[in-house]
Amino acid sequence: MPRQKKQRSTVLPGILLVYINLLIILTGCGGGGSQSPDPVVLDLPIAYVKRPIILNNNVPVQPVATVVLTFNAGADLWIRDRASSSAAPRNITGAITTGSGDVKDVEASYDGTMLVFAMREADVGQAVTPTWNIWLYHIKNKTLKRVISDSITAESGEDLAPYFLPNGNIIFSSTRQSTSKVVRTDEGPINNNNKQAYTGRDESRNEPALSLHVMTVDCSSYTTCNVTGASDISQVTFNQSHDLDPTVLRSGQVIFTRWDHAGSRNAMHLYRSNPDGTAVKLVYGRQSHTSGTPGTTVQFLQPREMPDGRVLSILRPFTGTFGGGDIIATDVANYTDNTRPILPNQLSPITTGQVSLVNNNVTTTTAPSPGGRYSTAYPLWDGSGRILVSWTPCRLLENTIIVNCTTARLAAPGVQEANPLYGLYIFDPATKTQLPIFLPEENIVYSDLVVAEDRTITGSNTVPGVIATKVPGIDPELNLNLANRNTGILHIRSVYDVDGVFNNSGMSAANRTALNNAANTDPDNYATLYNFSLDNRRVAYLADPGRFTPNDRPARFLRIIKGVAIPFELNGVAFNINNNAFGQSAGQGMRDIIGYAPIEPDGSVMVEVPANIPLAISVVDRFGRRISRRHQSWIQVKPGETVTCNGCHNANPNTVNPADGIHGHTTEPVGSNAGAPQNGYIYPGTSTNPLIVGDTISGQTTGETMAQARLGNNCTKSAGATCPPDFDIVYTDIWTNLVVTPFSYEFRQLLPGEIIPLTGNCYDSIGSINKWEYRCRNVINYPETIQPMWTASRGVAGADTCTNCHTAANQRLDLTNTVNGNLLLSYTQLFNGTTVLQQSVDGACNPIFLDPPANTMPLIITLNIPSQMSVNGALQSAFFGRFATFTNTAPACETVDH
Repeated sequence: MPRQKKQRSTVLPGILLVYINLLIILTGCGGGGSQSPDPVVLDLPIAYVKRPIILNNNVPVQPVATVVLTFNAGADLWIRDRASSSAAPRNITGAITTGSGDVKDVEASYDGTMLVFAMREADVGQAVTPTWNIWLYHIKNKTLKRVISDSITAESGEDLAPYFLPNGNIIFSSTRQSTSKVVRTDEGPINNNNKQAYTGRDESRNEPALSLHVMTVDCSSYTTCNVTGASDISQVTFNQSHDLDPTVLRSGQVIFTRWDHAGSRNAMHLYRSNPDGTAVKLVYGRQSHTSGTPGTTVQFLQPREMPDGRVLSILRPFTGTFGGGDIIATDVANYTDNTRPILPNQLSPITTGQVSLVNNNVTTTTAPSPGGRYSTAYPLWDGSGRILVSWTPCRLLENTIIVNCTTARLAAPGVQEANPLYGLYIFDPATKTQLPIFLPEENIVYSDLVVAEDRTITGSNTVPGVIATKVPGIDPELNLNLANRNTGILHIRSVYDVDGVFNNSGMSAANRTALNNAANTDPDNYATLYNFSLDNRRVAYLADPGRFTPNDRPARFLRIIKGVAIPFELNGVAFNINNNAFGQSAGQGMRDIIGYAPIEPDGSVMVEVPANIPLAISVVDRFGRRISRRHQSWIQVKPGETVTCNGCHNANPNTVNPADGIHGHTTEPVGSNAGAPQNGYIYPGTSTNPLIVGDTISGQTTGETMAQARLGNNCTKSAGATCPPDFDIVYTDIWTNLVVTPFSYEFRQLLPGEIIPLTGNCYDSIGSINKWEYRCRNVINYPETIQPMWTASRGVAGADTCTNCHTAANQRLDLTNTVNGNLLLSYTQLFNGTTVLQQSVDGACNPIFLDPPANTMPLIITLNIPSQMSVNGALQSAFFGRFATFTNTAPACETVDH
């Protein structure tokens, strides 16, 4: 009994506190609290999820935005015929969950007749652990069903966040990775060609990665909304971490939250694509993760288009705020970041790309937020501009008593936040007022709310347009020949373009001076004849082989890389991988090399790449050393698609000056490479000899890059033409009649007699013939590929292997095949260096003794041998410098010419 009384004493103040806070909001913002009920809102059915607060040792479990497959038993989906406390609630899912299941991600059909949501049944009594499935509810008929009727298909993945596409299909997030699994069974080196169709983990290796999928199903009615088999489900995005919460814009495109977690990146911002996965582009937020409360890092979650065209989002940290944050509206039509307009010349003055709709002192810190927090926001389409929200007031715990937040209490040391009290409200951004729909409950969370509106009413103009799935050979965006090869095209207009600004990519000081002089004096009169900007002129003069040879241009090849997902499980057993498998650093995960493509004089490159896989790129010099920053965002192409970008992108651009451009956005700047300035143009300094594809380099079309001139749009310069990458670094100068001697660096030259680390049937190592196709991968593992080079014969009698010198006796570097824990000693010494005892020498490299002139007691010193390899790249690795020029300086008194 005493415990019951104590419990009641904490409940009543908490509920009353909601109305105290609400009164403050209404009166403080001029609402007065006298807002009359709106019959339009009251007469619309609303649905919401009701769940108990999840506790761990009586402490609420903090949701984590990147952990989405958690199962919290006790949730159900409820519906009310009207948004009113007088409307009786009905438990839609209770008969299935029996109070022990979980529900989330609720959406309504455009005509307001159906609800679609994710539900996971209870574990109790199940022979196999259930997965998250997509379910459908008909509001009028009060009927409920799973959309995927076949149980084997339904349980083949975790399915979340469904959303109706305007053509009747459903787009959703899923761990199915249906296409990725097929790709994994096809790829791999010839000594590892039995790769399984496993589910890949996210890049934190916490849970299976969710990508966007589409159910090809007719959900224009309840009876026809039924998927019978896996063939009706297709994967449309290929990020290595989660793609979440897809919704549809009125344009017909899909907007969603992408977790970018490649390499050092770790943030969630907004992307956009067509429903079939073509035209995937960044929309908003990559450089805006400090746009919340100062000192916090925020993420952009749950995007939804508002009637005014802005995108509604919940702005909050990954965790620590009880799943809530601020409500913001982002102006995606004019901004790609909070201080980065898309059209700078048409926006004066530049304001901000996002605004808080609340203005009620809602903070994004993990400390108590004076204005409370919002976990869900659903815009109404009735012309009122209002939003249904799930909101918790700010509450503190003082000696087990829940009290409201005051300035004094928030400033007190050791302040403790009380459990959240998320209830449902109607919020009006215009007046900054909100009214409760019904009483919240202690230790209960109301969330995932939607309103069942009919947006199909004639004249409402709120239903998205239909973007049909593109068909190769019929739709011009998809090339049939490429689609038949399961490839697409990556076209970069110039690698010297970095966010719209020319970048010399490491040219020598002399060449930089020569290029700037040419661009400034403009002897070819590009400025007057073609209105070329200074950066346009820099690219044009650099592209002139008569002024700059290939060796004057450091960017020579594009390396194409594929992300390799780590299995979540194999053969039904959890797969645990040791960090030693990643070597010195796990920061970049595991990757395969797709191949290399030459970069043309103007910096352009066009290359065929495999479709439906995560791709990254690096700009490398003639020796294959990366000279660009790592590309830390995954690219994808659909079969037959050509993905074009102006150039490269700055990882940390100036977010105030729009001249720095827009990373990967559909409206990125025009770019530094203007291409051919007019039809019939002949690139200065180039030869008119026939190209390798049977055409000439004269008479180019306006705007064409040199890559397009050489290969044609979509690499279709001639019938059956292709532009595959090469496994080797191969260069032939087609622009200046072979003035520069061709060269190639081939894997077979590195490993005589060894197996080339390529997929079978992809490479003729005897004839050095490139037989690349979409399944080909170059897989380099240190023990199998690199270690054999230290013992490979160089054909020099008496000193024909590296290990002739670099053995255990050579304390500086042991390159023998010696195991050192889970790694090889040669690997650890190359990357970590070592410490040795060595006799000291003078400046002339003569040994120093302690007892001259007898010289029987050498002066022994400790010598630190620095690391020879760096995970930051070949240019940062001293090892490769030893093969460039013989030197006597590093380490001191070196006598061996490598």
